[in-house]
Amino acid sequence: MGFLFSQFSKPQGLIGKAVGWLMYKQNAGINKWAMSFLDIQQDDCVLEIGFGPGYCVKELCDSYDGVRVIGLDPSEAMVEEAKRRNKKDVEGGRVRLAQGYAEESTNLHDTIDKVLAINNITYWEDPVGTLAALREQMSEKGRVAIALQPHEKGASDETTVIIGDQIRSFLEQAGFKQVLVHHKPGSPTKTTCVVGSVSDLPVQNP
Repeated sequence: MGFLFSQFSKPQGLIGKAVGWLMYKQNAGINKWAMSFLDIQQDDCVLEIGFGPGYCVKELCDSYDGVRVIGLDPSEAMVEEAKRRNKKDVEGGRVRLAQGYAEESTNLHDTIDKVLAINNITYWEDPVGTLAALREQMSEKGRVAIALQPHEKGASDETTVIIGDQIRSFLEQAGFKQVLVHHKPGSPTKTTCVVGSVSDLPVQNP
């Protein structure tokens, strides 16, 4: 694994914090777009996998009164940065952030209403198994949004479409219902966001 790749998958130290800021700049618009598919309610418990420097956590708290946020991120540097950025809500118990991988979500012992993951499912060791475990932890109103914008050399809009179909397959294999694939134009490629629900109720477009 190259140094730069490792920094994006698990940012460390000062360089890692700079990478986290870059990731935020790249993901800011994607974050809001993906969140819009989740139909977040005021009393929801939202899990963000790979929260990075914590900007999306802050957006969730600022936008939805009463929402509780929990998060997992493999980078110690990002956990520290996100806790600093959300210090008031962390100290008040509204936000709980921990160092860990997506596969460790079963250790949270929370009933989860919504799940958000931006640009990190490619780092999950077992996407289908992890999603299936998450589904077991989710309430009947549960909904998950998995977004990804490919940045690798040679990636194109066609790459995005292929990835969207693959993520849809992951969600369907994990037992999610009403799985829909959305695409958003962008640079260097468009972004895909795949949304699934625990129940058979139709997913509403924002």
